[in-house]
Amino acid sequence: MITIEEFPDFPPECCSACGHTCAGLKTEILSGEAKLEDCVLSRMDVELLIDGKLINIVPFVQRILKNAVLGVVRELDGYHDDSRIEIRI
Repeated sequence: MITIEEFPDFPPECCSACGHTCAGLKTEILSGEAKLEDCVLSRMDVELLIDGKLINIVPFVQRILKNAVLGVVRELDGYHDDSRIEIRI
């Protein structure tokens, strides 16, 4: 879950999945017109951590990472549809 302090500032062409720019949604959150949960990053399917720090990634990149990993892992013995997958490098 993101916080207002670490709220992203992605260019509109990279995200706007919530229907707003990051700056526009942040303004609405601060004025009480929206909630942090309105940002799609609060519902991330994929978490990327570097040195333990969560990296905000736009939905498009999340889908690329998820589909690439699932494409490989689905072929392995032991995989099932509700498997939790963790990769550490």
